Amino acid sequence: MAEETIKILKMKDEEYFNLIYNDKVNEFLELHKGWDKVGAEIYHYLNS
Repeated sequence: MAEETIKILKMKDEEYFNLIYNDKVNEFLELHKGWDKVGAEIYHYLNS
């Protein structure tokens, strides 16, 4: 994990921004943001 962190830290700004600002990341964040979604997932898990 440390080696991957070093790779990220050595990236040029453009390469870094392309890594973190993309549709996959945005989709993941939209799906998992907010405590209401966390609570709903826990509730669903406990009821199954």
